[in-house]
Amino acid sequence: MITILKEEHSKVLDMLKALKGLSPEETARRLKEIEKALLAHLEKEDRDFYPVLQRASERDQEIRDTLEVFARDMEKISKDIQLFFERYSRSEALDIEFMIDLGRVITTLEGRIKKEETILFPLYERIAG
Repeated sequence: MITILKEEHSKVLDMLKALKGLSPEETARRLKEIEKALLAHLEKEDRDFYPVLQRASERDQEIRDTLEVFARDMEKISKDIQLFFERYSRSEALDIEFMIDLGRVITTLEGRIKKEETILFPLYERIAG
């Protein structure tokens, strides 16, 4: 499970980084692919990963607190990324503002991924065995 999630993290980041320098039409097309891949990844986490941690949190306050912090963090990240996809998934002229927003999204996701992989993934492995 963890190996697959890490591979998906890398794939989404690589796909985002590959957007630089593409035509607006190609960028819009690829953004739709990235959004689809990201949503599939989040669905997998919600279905297979987080329920294991949620069950453990019923018996462990520290795990519960950790999950609450991650959930609040993800709420904000989700809103920001959803706005990014809504704004740029239409094929329009992409300017410097797009590049700035793209950089922000990549940095945000890299930070979230690092936290998941250094805090939640080891916790999952400890619980799931």
